[in-house]
Amino acid sequence: MSINGHNTKYPEFPYEIYQGTWPHIPLPRLKSGSKQFQNEFADYIEWVRKTTTRNTIGCSPCLKNKLHCPCQQQHYILSHYMYKKGVAALKNYDQPHIYTFMSSAYIVNNKHVLDKVINNPKKYLCINDDTDDESKKYYFNKIILEFYEKKYPDKPYYEK
Repeated sequence: MSINGHNTKYPEFPYEIYQGTWPHIPLPRLKSGSKQFQNEFADYIEWVRKTTTRNTIGCSPCLKNKLHCPCQQQHYILSHYMYKKGVAALKNYDQPHIYTFMSSAYIVNNKHVLDKVINNPKKYLCINDDTDDESKKYYFNKIILEFYEKKYPDKPYYEK
């Protein structure tokens, strides 16, 4: 595979399995599997690390290099790699839903959804900051701070 004119070994991308969507949940990994992945795909990882800007999920560099999007987000590529090596297991998190994912753009326009998170908590929560608009970002940060203070009213000892 050629990336930016260099011949780079690119890992198998599990696009067909996930159909371009990635559940935002914690993914346990073995250190040995991560090291093996890093050694095998060092040029690809270096290319990802050199990408300094992106819009939303970062499709433009992927498409420019004829790669599936989001090619720069390595968490599922690594997990898929470890599964194929026999050192990971797939889990189905669809029933019952144990995670909630929201974007900042959605939250800014639907602040009330955060009350649902407090009243119906899931095991995992991912809030993705996907806005480039500074005024919306300021408002989003204010909303999120209020949400965290409401959801976690007792500060841990190290914040007191």
